[in-house]
Amino acid sequence: MAFKEILFIDPVSAKPYTVGSLYKEPMGGTEATVVRIAKALSKNHVITIAQASREAAMTDVHGIKYIPFTYNSTNSPVKDVDSVIVIRSNKVLPRVRSQYPYSRLYLWMHCFPGKHHKQLNKIALQTDTTIITVSDTHQKAVIDFIKKYQDHRSYDRKQAKVIRIYNPVDDELKPDGRPVDRNKLVYFSSPHKGLPQVLETFSYIRKSIPELCLYVANPGYMWMKSFPDMEGVINLGALSHGKVIRHVRDALCVFYPQSNFRETFGLVFAEANAVGTPVLAHDMGSTPEILGRNGQLVNAVYKDEVKAGVQNWRVNGRPKVTLHSDFRCSKIAQQWEKILTTPAINA
Repeated sequence: MAFKEILFIDPVSAKPYTVGSLYKEPMGGTEATVVRIAKALSKNHVITIAQASREAAMTDVHGIKYIPFTYNSTNSPVKDVDSVIVIRSNKVLPRVRSQYPYSRLYLWMHCFPGKHHKQLNKIALQTDTTIITVSDTHQKAVIDFIKKYQDHRSYDRKQAKVIRIYNPVDDELKPDGRPVDRNKLVYFSSPHKGLPQVLETFSYIRKSIPELCLYVANPGYMWMKSFPDMEGVINLGALSHGKVIRHVRDALCVFYPQSNFRETFGLVFAEANAVGTPVLAHDMGSTPEILGRNGQLVNAVYKDEVKAGVQNWRVNGRPKVTLHSDFRCSKIAQQWEKILTTPAINA
């Protein structure tokens, strides 16, 4: 296999991160996914990651180069790149295309499109960009959004190419047989992902099951203005990935009964199932796609339905859950290899 020069551009990174950060620092799901894929691809290719928050260049033990990215830069940070993968931001695509006129260009979306994406299809077509989504649910949402705002009288009368590649879960993440604390629930996501509703439901359930404790942690990029002082709720703050997984392993479940925020993928759900821990989550977004319909889905609007799920698992034991092989990093890396190395049709 001939090696390729591959450049990832993260123009919205809140702080610099590396592969090593995944094991030592709190990280969001998008950043964790980027470094997992970069590490996997670095075995066969030359990888560079440009980050808006980075001030100094460095190279890690995997040979991955990390460099600063600025909107005002007029010079290409890396020359002769085969593929450029822009993280989340469609507005930088025209400038990136002008810097890399002959490179394959991808927009790796990790969010559902909103009003600031109205020109998404037009920009993608003008810059010959392929849009990468992270689940079938996400892919359909992006295509539906494009159709909604598509102007058939102008340049974007066609539809940009939209593909799906799942976010990866480490191959090594598996159950380890440790005892389960039937009174321990965990919520490990950014607080804007429905945490107030989760806390309200937990408080309701705890009136009937006072032994319950809810452990809350977050990736550190967004905080609640003031975390409520609630009985049975333990605020762990921002945790590294390793510490999060240790808590998930011995919890009764990942407790996620909120009906306000749709997940494009739900990495914490997939990782929980990978280590044998079930999830209680609302049936929306990509959640059923990741978890399946095996008793882990509830209607979070009805607190008594959530309570019944918790009571059932406390009394009868957790259901046996596993992770589908389609979400494993080795399989996802093969899909990235294919799109980055297969000769273009018009080559």
